[in-house]
Amino acid sequence: MRNISRVRNQMTKPPRNRIRVVSQTSVLVLLTFIYIGIHQQWSYMLMTNRSPTTIDDDSSGVPVLSIISQKVLLGSGGHKRISLSQPSPPPPVLLNPFRDMTLLPFHWNDGSRHNHYSSYQCVSAVGSNDHPDEVRFLSRTCKFTNLYYTPHDATFHYYPSPAEVSLYRNNETAILILQGEMSISLGHVLQKDSKSIDTVPPFTKWNPVVHINDSSPPSNFAKIATPENPLFLLYHPFYSYNFGHFIWDDLLGLFSMMDLFSMNDSGRGGDDNILAQQNKEKQIIPLMVEFSGQDSYHRCQAQLKRINMYGRWDQCTKMYQKMFPPLLRIETHSTGDILRTNTWLRGMDNVGYWSSVKSARNTSTNNEEKDWNKMIPNMSHVLIPTALAGMGRLGQMSCTADCTIGRASQLASFREFLMRNVFWKEYETMVKHHDPAGYITFSLPFGSSRPTAVTFFEDIIPVAKQLYGHDKVKVVNFTNMTVRDQALLAMDTAVLFSYHGGGSAISVFLPKHASILLHSTVGKCTDKMDRGYVWCDRGRNHFDSVFYTSDSYIRTVWVNPEDRGNVSRLRTLLELEYEKTMRAWGRQPPDSA
Repeated sequence: MRNISRVRNQMTKPPRNRIRVVSQTSVLVLLTFIYIGIHQQWSYMLMTNRSPTTIDDDSSGVPVLSIISQKVLLGSGGHKRISLSQPSPPPPVLLNPFRDMTLLPFHWNDGSRHNHYSSYQCVSAVGSNDHPDEVRFLSRTCKFTNLYYTPHDATFHYYPSPAEVSLYRNNETAILILQGEMSISLGHVLQKDSKSIDTVPPFTKWNPVVHINDSSPPSNFAKIATPENPLFLLYHPFYSYNFGHFIWDDLLGLFSMMDLFSMNDSGRGGDDNILAQQNKEKQIIPLMVEFSGQDSYHRCQAQLKRINMYGRWDQCTKMYQKMFPPLLRIETHSTGDILRTNTWLRGMDNVGYWSSVKSARNTSTNNEEKDWNKMIPNMSHVLIPTALAGMGRLGQMSCTADCTIGRASQLASFREFLMRNVFWKEYETMVKHHDPAGYITFSLPFGSSRPTAVTFFEDIIPVAKQLYGHDKVKVVNFTNMTVRDQALLAMDTAVLFSYHGGGSAISVFLPKHASILLHSTVGKCTDKMDRGYVWCDRGRNHFDSVFYTSDSYIRTVWVNPEDRGNVSRLRTLLELEYEKTMRAWGRQPPDSA
């Protein structure tokens, strides 16, 4: 009551004192605004690792990256745009296969035996004369039903039905043909190496162990209780430490396997808890099938004999830890380790531990994990109800030449698959009916593997601001943004400036009819004498260009190194591509200055 009386007395004092109170309040308000301004500038510096006085500032001192500092962006037609600075909604519960996959013991009787025989269906991307028989497995993708996995030796077993057995019993040649018909390549094989078995990396050919003379499946085995309807994707990753290879080789390969069998709706759901999805939906579970020896491609692999390769696997797991949750809706282990055959259902002692002599991180198993990832005692087999395998020519590094023809619709579906995973329940409202703002976005090449061969678009950025205004120009470091924020900005972009390489993979989120002005580097060509081919780290001659040759839902314009300093040409290209995008979106292009 004393405080209330005191306030009342202050309110009845002469005007001079009232002015003093108001002045104090004004000072507090002013200090608050100053603090907010400093905080925004500091956040901007953390976001871009650059001073706010660099080229990312306009003449008024406001960062060009206004999408970070503004509460709401207004696009054409007055449509409100959700700012990247707004907090994301709470993510749904993600599947952690180490924690959430549970098993139940099962015993079948004679009446249910027919439900547990194995079967397969395979498709191939080549005709009978394209490749010799010995390498035809590279272009084959197979769907397996009822495979049996034995964790103690990390092998998969195929038990055919009596009718299928009758076709092959006591016929060794026929058995070999059957095994050959379901042989696939676990990982990508470059086009140049796919002509002869002598150039195919060892250990990449795989098929399950086919049981003909002992064809009855085990009567006692473990069934997967949760998640319901698992869809296992058997594969071996490529160079996952690079964002571009992770997107265009690993994820595109996994998606393409599903797409080939019309199963690309996998992983979508409307429930907050993935474990409670409806029965009709498949829960995708990527399972890395590890090689038994040294990989000549030196891909991501945990069990290695060469100590200097552990650092590469450590980089791969960092990518998995960051990208699996938003893009696959799967949680990795806290170390970034993923489900792989040398650790699945063997407890947690070796999860996150790359070998018996070297640990990638401090991965002491805590009490919470002690009961995870264990096989049911006294059982040797786990039933895998559905599995897909065969990525030999499904990534951008392996799907070149004739393989790329007609792949545009699949790449557009791949974008939708990623968008659905990134935005989940928000997909319908934020993506499907989204009206793009029409930004010109510059992806700064931070972290480029070619630091001496890139620029930061210093010449063309001022021109873009002059043509379309500061609010339409976004200059960003995508590496410091979440996947959700990257997708939000990309789907509002009409023209993207980027360098070729992993950093340009953000273009996968661009809307239909958008354009990318892809700057190529001066990189050198190297004669690989041991392989007999010339490898070029140079724009259109680089593997990174494969995606852009068949991705027709966006337009690609290559900018050669000699044209970087030609501001007049860059300006004309920008105006032309922006006009094309606006007209394709049914809008009137703005008058350029």
